Amino acid sequence: MNTTKLTTLLLLSSTTLFAQSNYEDGFIINLNESKIPLQVKFEDWSSNPNKIEVIQDGEKKQYSPKEIKGFGTNNGQLYLSYNGKIDVSSQFYNQLTESREPIWKEESTFLKTIVKGNTNLLMHDNNNIVTFYYQSSNNNIQPLIYKIYNDKVSVKKNEQFKNQLRANVHCGTTNWNKLKYSKSDLENYFIKYNTCVSGDEGTSAKTVNNTKSVIEFGVQVGIRNENNKIAFPFLDIEHEFKGTSPTVGVNVEYQFPFLKNRYALAIEANYFHFKRQEVEVNPRFGMGMERKIIEVPVGIKYYIKNNDEHKVFIDAYYNAKINLSSANYAEALYSESFKQELSNISSFSFGLGYQWKNLGIKGRYNFNSSFDVGKYMLGETSSVSLNVFYKFSRLTF
Repeated sequence: MNTTKLTTLLLLSSTTLFAQSNYEDGFIINLNESKIPLQVKFEDWSSNPNKIEVIQDGEKKQYSPKEIKGFGTNNGQLYLSYNGKIDVSSQFYNQLTESREPIWKEESTFLKTIVKGNTNLLMHDNNNIVTFYYQSSNNNIQPLIYKIYNDKVSVKKNEQFKNQLRANVHCGTTNWNKLKYSKSDLENYFIKYNTCVSGDEGTSAKTVNNTKSVIEFGVQVGIRNENNKIAFPFLDIEHEFKGTSPTVGVNVEYQFPFLKNRYALAIEANYFHFKRQEVEVNPRFGMGMERKIIEVPVGIKYYIKNNDEHKVFIDAYYNAKINLSSANYAEALYSESFKQELSNISSFSFGLGYQWKNLGIKGRYNFNSSFDVGKYMLGETSSVSLNVFYKFSRLTF
């Protein structure tokens, strides 16, 4: 299989995997309060969705907040339907209004659950304005009112949400002066409240979708199919050096603490040795080549599917190469033998892989790149590799 066909195959495979794996196991809550298992299309909901797409009974369907009471994924995300008032008052100081009252707008949307328990804390984020809501057991969702306004004398705050919490969501003691209308403050407040009213810490109080940073360390071993071309323009001669050699390496990746650790920064160090000598180009001329290199790929990895057991990913790298000793040369065998050092070897690569628990397999294609061979020769290289890897350590913080 040539490199063009393999590149096309990798791209088509990753596209197919992305399309198939963009649905996650989850559920909807219908209007009768029944939870129906299905697959939910993951959209990286940075803002609140107004509709969702699911696969139910083998068919694609869409639901709006008026058709269901909520939806969620099996890894902890929960969104509840809300059909009511949203405060659209600007929170930017140069756009403040003079009125202390919210500017209400009727909307249908799905609110993200921040804390789930005896009383839920929910959030609406349209990328400009963030507002919070609460829901007691079997009651309607209510907005927590907070507004910054300018009464022509000074900038003031309407902190009515504190009175709402005192009256409806309060247990124990609270320093109201320090409580802010922020995700972290309200999240802590609702966790403490749910723990207080339940009398059993950690059972009814639950933080949903608390993604943390992850660092993973691994080792890998595999094979690498090289396609190297050396040209001697002065004599109008060129030759391809093809072959397969083993490779071994280590890898480290940092998974970012958002979007369920789908994005990662990865770095590897892989050793390989490629050698072909005394290849007869014509009856008067022969060539040889040797490369002994540590390749250091640095790049980005995206997990199409990412859970505790199964992971599917694609990645892209810039590959720097460290030459080892003097074993990186092209050799010309003409009237006499002379060696030319290989230099300025770097490349870009694209790959995909699958991981089951700590064990996985990945394929990668290094795109064609040129390099220097002394003063008189030119070089090009590309490669395909297949590696088995094992993740031996994982740090979460």
